[in-house]
Amino acid sequence: MTKVQFSSRETEWKVLIALGSLAFSAFVGYLLPPPTVDPTLSVLESPPLTAYCGTRFLDALITAALLVLVWGVFRLLEPGRRYSQTWVVAKTVGIPVVWLALVIALGFWFSHLHEEYLRQIFLSPKFWLR
Repeated sequence: MTKVQFSSRETEWKVLIALGSLAFSAFVGYLLPPPTVDPTLSVLESPPLTAYCGTRFLDALITAALLVLVWGVFRLLEPGRRYSQTWVVAKTVGIPVVWLALVIALGFWFSHLHEEYLRQIFLSPKFWLR
């Protein structure tokens, strides 16, 4: 009886690297600052805690999706007919740089601009009359 090998060590390393990259990007997204609460608001006017707990996991999901999106765009732009050492370097440097720029923009939007949006939602009379 012969042993059947379903995958090689090279394939296993590629899968581990991909899963590790996604886990790292989700961890970075989880560490993004949540929207800040205005300390001058009373307890009844401040948004409920559940609005902030969900944003951490949403940030983690969005940053992992951004990594897949950036990687996919680089794969689509890759020249297919010939091997280029310049393109390998561009992918190795470009994917993390573009992803990091998008994550910084996401963190800025969630922590600064999204705060006003949440305040308008939770301070509206329609929200409290439910």
